[in-house]
Amino acid sequence: MKMNKDIKKLNGISINFLKKSRFLTVSCVICIFFVSTMLILMFQLTRNSKKSYLQNMRETFGDCDIIASHEDYSKIDDNVLKKVLGIDGIDELNTGIFDYIDIRTDLKEKTSVNTYMIGTDNGRLNRARYKFYSRLRDNLMVINQKLADSKNLKVGDTVYCGEKEFTVSEIIYDDNFSFQNIFFTVVTKKAFSEIKKEDIGSSYILIKTKRSKKMSGIKNAIKNADKKLDITMIEDSKEYQSYVNVYSSFMNILAVIVVIISLLFIATVFRRFMQKYSRDMAVMRTMGASIRQVKTIFSLLGIYITGAGCLSGFVFSLLAGNILFSITAKEFDFVAEARTVDISLALGITAIVFAGVEIFLTLFSKSFINKLPYQSMKNDGSSNKAYSGKGIINRFVSMVLPHDMLISYKMAVPKMKENFLMILTIIMLTAFSYCGEDLMDEIGKNNDIYYKGIYMDDVLINDDQSYSYSKIDNLCKKIQQQADTNVFLQADIDTGIGITAKKTSGKEVFFGGGESFASLEKMQKSGLVKSDISDFAHSILISRKAAKKYKIKTGDKITLSTEDADFSYYDEKTENEYRMWKDYKGVSTTVTVVGIIPDNIFDVVVIDTDNEIFKSFPKDMRVEQWSIFAHEMTKKLDVSLQNARMGFTALRWQSFEQVMAFSHKILKQRYFIVRLLLYMLSIMAGIGWVNAAANMIQSRRKEYVVLRKLGMSERRVKKIIWYQLILFIFSGIAAGIVLSLEIIRKFNIREYGIYQSVKFQAGNVWFIIVLFLLLLMSLRKNVRENVAIQV
Repeated sequence: MKMNKDIKKLNGISINFLKKSRFLTVSCVICIFFVSTMLILMFQLTRNSKKSYLQNMRETFGDCDIIASHEDYSKIDDNVLKKVLGIDGIDELNTGIFDYIDIRTDLKEKTSVNTYMIGTDNGRLNRARYKFYSRLRDNLMVINQKLADSKNLKVGDTVYCGEKEFTVSEIIYDDNFSFQNIFFTVVTKKAFSEIKKEDIGSSYILIKTKRSKKMSGIKNAIKNADKKLDITMIEDSKEYQSYVNVYSSFMNILAVIVVIISLLFIATVFRRFMQKYSRDMAVMRTMGASIRQVKTIFSLLGIYITGAGCLSGFVFSLLAGNILFSITAKEFDFVAEARTVDISLALGITAIVFAGVEIFLTLFSKSFINKLPYQSMKNDGSSNKAYSGKGIINRFVSMVLPHDMLISYKMAVPKMKENFLMILTIIMLTAFSYCGEDLMDEIGKNNDIYYKGIYMDDVLINDDQSYSYSKIDNLCKKIQQQADTNVFLQADIDTGIGITAKKTSGKEVFFGGGESFASLEKMQKSGLVKSDISDFAHSILISRKAAKKYKIKTGDKITLSTEDADFSYYDEKTENEYRMWKDYKGVSTTVTVVGIIPDNIFDVVVIDTDNEIFKSFPKDMRVEQWSIFAHEMTKKLDVSLQNARMGFTALRWQSFEQVMAFSHKILKQRYFIVRLLLYMLSIMAGIGWVNAAANMIQSRRKEYVVLRKLGMSERRVKKIIWYQLILFIFSGIAAGIVLSLEIIRKFNIREYGIYQSVKFQAGNVWFIIVLFLLLLMSLRKNVRENVAIQV
């Protein structure tokens, strides 16, 4: 009973403390409110956007882990399907088949449209891969937006395949260009069979694995079921990994920035809290309070303030977060399940904030509670270090600053260490703001440079599969025959270690396996080679980096040779490849450098396909990386590429304009996140800075009394205080800008591999300057109270 009365008394004392220091109490509660709200919303935004991004990426690539098919996309035997279905670790399996089928909008219509048609088993993986959502019946058809626009079709309209009638049930639009360049349709496998008037099987398999199983083991098991199956593991796709890794890094960096600013915010605001209540607790000890009672009172102070801030932050985050994510759902392409605040995540972050602050206060309390009362009261938390005036900077400042500004400077310099957190907050906020905005601007510029480097010509055509060179070359020739624009093939052939190069001086040049092969004549027709070339077969292009490294210039002669080549390493790959190269006889030829190309376009050197070295290679050699470039996107080229999908089902093509539109959309989303985050952090840090500034003014009350007693007017003392505050602001901003420029200058933009120096732009920090100067106005009362002293 007595203990309960003691607790009530101590509780009452704690509440009285909080009431008497309303400004400090409200500041601390707002601090915790802002921190918990920012952390909840930031981590929820990270989780929601990442979940949506991953799901959108998985839908683009297909929500499956493994795709299996024959190289020629022939029918997969039913026995093989049964074996694959029985493999341990497979969670879900869907099958399908495809072909080019003509459709008409009217039975009397004379002309038909050739479409790329998928016959599916109506499984979830097929719907995810081809981005349709309705379950198909045998009389329903899904079409893509391009077909709908071309034939003025809408949901509910009728189309015909032969004599069979279908109703359009859904129109899909692939935002990532997988199908927007072809007429695309989806029907059931039964309907597909009726159109073809024959029994059909499956030409591809989509597999979702169990997360507890290793996909490499499942891949080997599938291969054992049919050694002819080509197996693609989605997460092994370099494109998929690149997208996911870059986005994860982007969101993780933003989350780290929020955590750093939040910690500085708490430390800045609660510094004043700890200074004040350490003195108050010392007074209580002097008045006879026990250590246990002081600990209880201090703990209750922390619990009330932290609890009120965390609770209000939690409730506000739930309400504001759901509204915010609903409004921004379209902007960020949030999926349905990523448009709300996860209560468990919010509770977890709230608990972490509460526990973190309480642990911090508990550890701090040990620094004064166990001391004797006079020891605690002796240390008021301020520094007594005097201004020395030594050093070149100090002497220069003493000569140039007016009298009052010099006094402010002399008072501020010894206190720099004491107010380190206040300055550090401004430095970090400026650095993050400057780096964030400038880096997004640089990424936008470099994004254009990057894609201009990849897109040698207006249209890029490729897929993720490797083929024999003869097959890809035939594809290129066929496209060239059918299209009314210039087309050329660029291939990276894995023979680089067998090619040696020597300058006329005899010095050997090592290109590091960076050899590409392409028709220089066709590159010249597209305007990619500016020089006049009389002998294409004995001409090469070399990258700017290699030219500088080996001191090579246009017109130099280089001898290329494969006479010492050893291609026996192919034995480690496949027996067929080894047999192909087993009896290879090397050749030697002299070529002329006819042009210098940017480093990010082709490999180190481009050799003409009519060169003796290239002609000596087996035409059935494997090509791992290849691209076909077309000079202009035309209707004939579009039709030709649609037809090419019969043999290259993973074939994709995009024009430079299309890929830039998609890229700019992604950059716009990221820029919006960065700007919103920086404005919120600026406000949060500004509030923390005001509290720190108020604490600084209060801690120097004695100095201001001395200045007044020495005869200085109230107006001059106020000016000295304002000068100090402005000095702290601009010193922090200046240091932040210098740090920012150095970070950006050294930061290699990993998304693009392009480095550019960054110039100072004052516009990147204008809102910080304006915000902090406006917040200074809230300190007028504090300044007035500490200066208005009777002398």
